[in-house]
Amino acid sequence: MFSIRAIRLLPPALVVTTALGLVACSDGDGTGPAAGSAPVSFSVASTGATAVTPGIAAQVNDPTSVMLTDGTADTLVITRVQVVFEEIELERAGSSGCDDDSTGVSRGRGRGDDDDCSKLDVGPRLVDVPLGSAPALQVGVRVPAGDYDELELEIDDVEGETQAERDFLAANPGFRNTAMRIEGRWRGQPFTWTSRVKREFEFEFDPALRIENGVNDNVTLDIDLGAWFRTAAGRLIAPTPANQALLEANIDRALSAYGDRDRDGDDDSGRGRGRGRGRGRGSDD
Repeated sequence: MFSIRAIRLLPPALVVTTALGLVACSDGDGTGPAAGSAPVSFSVASTGATAVTPGIAAQVNDPTSVMLTDGTADTLVITRVQVVFEEIELERAGSSGCDDDSTGVSRGRGRGDDDDCSKLDVGPRLVDVPLGSAPALQVGVRVPAGDYDELELEIDDVEGETQAERDFLAANPGFRNTAMRIEGRWRGQPFTWTSRVKREFEFEFDPALRIENGVNDNVTLDIDLGAWFRTAAGRLIAPTPANQALLEANIDRALSAYGDRDRDGDDDSGRGRGRGRGRGRGSDD
């Protein structure tokens, strides 16, 4: 059983492990991680699409692109997927929830402290999801061993309000007020689809994800491109302004997260998976 919730609005593949480090929680006395820990990495995977045909690869001049079809004459080719993450946290099973960094108030079942969570501080980080290539892996730091029943993450645009955001925009000037960007071809014509979607997600693992002492581990976030760019009936969705709201709503059902210790892009049987629906404001401001 699994579920995902988009729990609050933020203010206005193939597997690739992002160059992001998991920040281990400290003991109550602030001396370091609890006894027993393990190195854990965070990965992003894209699925639900197929490799392009040689003819299309030559047309887009990119053999690593992927494509979607629906049995009609329509074809959607995707050449690039980019996402801005703000924060990722693993929450311990039975905890009271992770603190909101801006308020100090738990976002879970009540007030909590950072001992309940191992944080992935991404603040902000652009993830360029490779399409059609071998896994590129980078392990994060150690986190306390134990059972974790939730992965929390934020997808957000960047407005330059903090020094970290200003540094991000200096390195990525094209991503001001942009949380996601997808490039490709629709019906043979180039397109660039962008979104200012602002969401915080909770992926609830059932059963809980067990991080074992001394065992190199990994959690993968999967982006199902087929679910994202298709209707419930299986028809392709044109990446046009008229379909902006539909594509932003589909992001929620396109995301899942799971334990993936061998980093092959497939969930480890019995080690927890989170997926479901969410909500968000999208690009209305």
